[in-house]
Amino acid sequence: MENKNKNVSLENEATIINSLTELFTEANLEYDGISTSETETTIIATLSGNQKGKVVGIIAYLSPQSKSLQAIYEGVSTAIQAITRLKNGSSFSGTIKLMISVARSLPLAHVGIEELAFIGYTSDLDTVLVIEPTQDQYENVLMPLTFVTEGLSVHGSAPQIGINAIDHMRIFLKRLETLLTTTEEEVANSYHVLENLEGGSAPNTIPDDCKAIVNIYTTLSAYQAIRRGIDAIKLELENELRRFRLTITESGEIQNQIGDWARQLPVILLAPGEITDDSFSKYLR
Repeated sequence: MENKNKNVSLENEATIINSLTELFTEANLEYDGISTSETETTIIATLSGNQKGKVVGIIAYLSPQSKSLQAIYEGVSTAIQAITRLKNGSSFSGTIKLMISVARSLPLAHVGIEELAFIGYTSDLDTVLVIEPTQDQYENVLMPLTFVTEGLSVHGSAPQIGINAIDHMRIFLKRLETLLTTTEEEVANSYHVLENLEGGSAPNTIPDDCKAIVNIYTTLSAYQAIRRGIDAIKLELENELRRFRLTITESGEIQNQIGDWARQLPVILLAPGEITDDSFSKYLR
């Protein structure tokens, strides 16, 4: 790795994009274009060899807030150099699709790749290679949680003596949104998706339960901070509201954020310092 990569300005999304396009220019490697949305920018490059082979997707997520930004950028630089050597060689087989997504936060960077999958760009991939800080864990994770509030059901004509579980859930979810949009560095720019919300069992009756299934998109380093924040919100509301009762259940294991489109594909993590020419060529054959 050339030392100049360590002196590249990566202060914000714009400087990251400029540095990436310079890498392509210096390598004389063309890219298909830059796709820009409100939340992220994605650089796409497709390279096909002179022999038939497999289709390999190489993905990198970059954010100025990531503690691993420099390492991932250097990994991308090494990957571009390796791809260039493959392209200029005499035995390049298969197709490489390079997808680099840049956004304010790492969870948002995943939006760009999801959009490429939605339009079919990833539909022919045989293998997915993801440039991550280490080869044994993802920096970006999906944390599925189920929340249940318990109330006290009474007839709708006397709501003052009941406890509305849906109201309690609404207050809790608002606090959760505030937690995930805080400027605190530990959890900054994590976000959540409300997958399902249900409550109540009869008309004209104060609901005595409400269940919300929430997917929280964050980074591995922020996971514990978010769980502590959720526990703190629960304690606050127990002190503020009459008979606030909340049950928190992990709906499943913490998952990587690669996306549903890649669930049936082999996904290999590439640590920046481990990338070589053979990192890609062996999956193309």
